[in-house]
Amino acid sequence: MDKLEFLKSIPALKNFSKDFISKLVQIAEEGHAKGGEIIFKESDPSEYLYIIFQGEVIITKKIAPETEKVLSILKEKDIFGEMSLFTDKPRTATAKAKNDLTYYKFHSDSFRKLFSLDPNGTQKMLESLLLSSLERLEQTSRELATVYEISKIIVKNLPLNEFCEQVLKQLCYSIPEVNEGLFFVWNEFTEDYESNKISIPKNHKIIEFLSDKKETTLLDETEILSAKSYIITPLVKEKLIGFILLANTEKKVVFSQGTKDLLNSVALQLIGAIENIKNQQEKFNRERLDRTRSRTITW
Repeated sequence: MDKLEFLKSIPALKNFSKDFISKLVQIAEEGHAKGGEIIFKESDPSEYLYIIFQGEVIITKKIAPETEKVLSILKEKDIFGEMSLFTDKPRTATAKAKNDLTYYKFHSDSFRKLFSLDPNGTQKMLESLLLSSLERLEQTSRELATVYEISKIIVKNLPLNEFCEQVLKQLCYSIPEVNEGLFFVWNEFTEDYESNKISIPKNHKIIEFLSDKKETTLLDETEILSAKSYIITPLVKEKLIGFILLANTEKKVVFSQGTKDLLNSVALQLIGAIENIKNQQEKFNRERLDRTRSRTITW
């Protein structure tokens, strides 16, 4: 697909005249990046708007000196850096290539100068960008609400089984596309991944499937839960310490990138929480054993 046809296929640009798109082609700069390469960093000047031609882009924000939070993952035909059209304030997030990436970038000043050529198309584009921003804001609000509710579950200091049940209940409420789920946690004594309903061995094919996964992904099928659609979130800290399998048992559904982002954020919470619950349980067991030994009389 040539540059002109590609730009005409972008939903936010579809209402522009042919003359406008032709002028846009003239100011488009093609760029390439390898996986992991930074496109722009948080606090960089806002000078360009970007459109993905091929590949994916990860948008992240630093929330601690050594910690970044993934805000979204963008794909072909998605626009990012669009706030440069409205403000010259520094970037509020970092954009980096997830894999081999080809993109077009447009200097904001040059882009704005074209607006007068097609006021109607400009209005439609701005409405589209506003709608996209509102959708991202809605997703962020849903994610924050879910993270908050799971934080409330974490501070209850529940036994592991009850903790997993409450987390599943919250996720099924927060994600309308799912109505069933299983939460598996690695048991180092039995060497199985255990849920409240079933256990599976470490050589099970679903564990093999997750062996190279670090983020939420889709699953075609599995015999451990009968359903129409599946989404699975690995919990990884050096190795796989557990995973969450969510499903819709009634119909085929399409899980959005927003749902994947939400589950990835929750996974970061759960890894630390599970370790803490296990440590507390081990401490309790040691103390109980010590008390038992102290009451034992040696003859």
